[in-house]
This record gives sequence, C-alpha cells and structure tokens, in this order.
Amino acid sequence: MRGWLLSVSLIFVVGTVAQFLTFTQARNLVEENRDVARALAPYGRVRAVLSVVIIVFCLCAWAFYNPLHLAQVQIFVALLALVGIIVFVGSSVPYWNQLLAYARGEQRVGRQRN
Repeated sequence: MRGWLLSVSLIFVVGTVAQFLTFTQARNLVEENRDVARALAPYGRVRAVLSVVIIVFCLCAWAFYNPLHLAQVQIFVALLALVGIIVFVGSSVPYWNQLLAYARGEQRVGRQRN
C-alpha cells in the first residue's frame, strides 16, 4: 500500500508539471493558442487544485503510514485515494466540453461572437 501511495503521488506530480508546462507554452505561442489557454484556464486551475490535494493526501498517507497505523484502515485509505482519482478523471469532462465549445466557435474568449 505504501508503494502504491507513493506511485500515485509521483504520477500526479508528473502530470501537474506537464499540465503547467503545456499551459505556459500555449500562452507564449500564437494568438489562437492564448485564446484556448484563456478559455480552459478556470478548468485547469480546478484540475491543478485537485492534483495538489491528491498529491498531499497520498504523500502524507505514505509518510505517516506506520506512525498512524494506517495498515489497520488501509481499505479506507485506498477508497479515499480512489475517490480522489475518480473526481480528478471526472473533472476532465467539463474541461473537454469547454474545449469542444471553443472549437465549434460557441465560446470565444476576448472576442465578440458573430
């Protein structure tokens, strides 16, 4: 269980860094990319917060696994982590819906609709 908690936290660290770099690069490129980045920014912030919550939970559970005797409630720890992961994956639905709305021209940030 400790190895799983550490692995999950490291996976989310890598994903969070990748998301940050993607948005940073998108803002620094052509105007169209900046508009997409602005349209997705609120959803990106929500996903970043969810990632940080999962990282902190998993790292704390990993670090304090023995002192807090979490082996006695490992199913509860695993379920909490699983719920966090499910919520994170579920947060991609509004993110992609916003991206599709932008691609269809239904949502333009900083521009008037025609």
